[in-house]
Amino acid sequence: AQPPADCRPNALNIPVAPYPCIFPDNRVTFRVAAPEAQKVRVRLGPGFDMNKGPDGLWYVTTPPQVVGFHYYTLAIDGAVVADPATRTFFGSGFDNSAIEVPEPGADGGYSSLKEVPHGDIRQRWYFSKVTGQWRRAYVYAPPDYDANTRTRYPVLYLLHGWGENEQGWHVQGRVDVITDNLIAERQAKPMIIVMDNLNAVRPGESAALYGARGSLTQAVVEAPQPASPGPGGRAAGG
Repeated sequence: AQPPADCRPNALNIPVAPYPCIFPDNRVTFRVAAPEAQKVRVRLGPGFDMNKGPDGLWYVTTPPQVVGFHYYTLAIDGAVVADPATRTFFGSGFDNSAIEVPEPGADGGYSSLKEVPHGDIRQRWYFSKVTGQWRRAYVYAPPDYDANTRTRYPVLYLLHGWGENEQGWHVQGRVDVITDNLIAERQAKPMIIVMDNLNAVRPGESAALYGARGSLTQAVVEAPQPASPGPGGRAAGG
């Protein structure tokens, strides 16, 4: 069955997947195919139990959700899995599904692509003398960066939230799109943004054990660091 006409497919769904879908008032309907399951639950915020419909599929419609990016997973008879109907995103230490509740208004706000000059995201590998390993960083270069070879730009070092990695800000957070729009409206100066993995320790200084889901269950470090917020309020862990 197709969703109601006013329930638009989540922007992060895989191609042609009709669910999850989002209503104009930001309620979200999820659908899961698990014919042999006894209990299915959407793990989004407080969590929502699903009900089996006459078509044998499981459904639930949540209360209105806040605007922005939300991780979620499914619990099917106690097994926690990603929803195959959406793309997956690394957060909370493992791959999650996600929904994107859109900004109100026709233009979609600062996180939407617009007809403005665009910078780009560059991937850089480097060998760290601190960790003794190869590491990956992502770098945002503003529009016309390559043309302005004599210009000195300010640099923002931008770190992800707990359980995320160096991809969080440009994949989940759309930092390149937001920065392009801010620069175009003269709300920000052209800048370089460096996004690295904040988990960087010397060899032998930490030990991490991972549970069956791949989530971090134990970590021993010399000086525990406070958790960082998610991408500008856009990441709401489920």
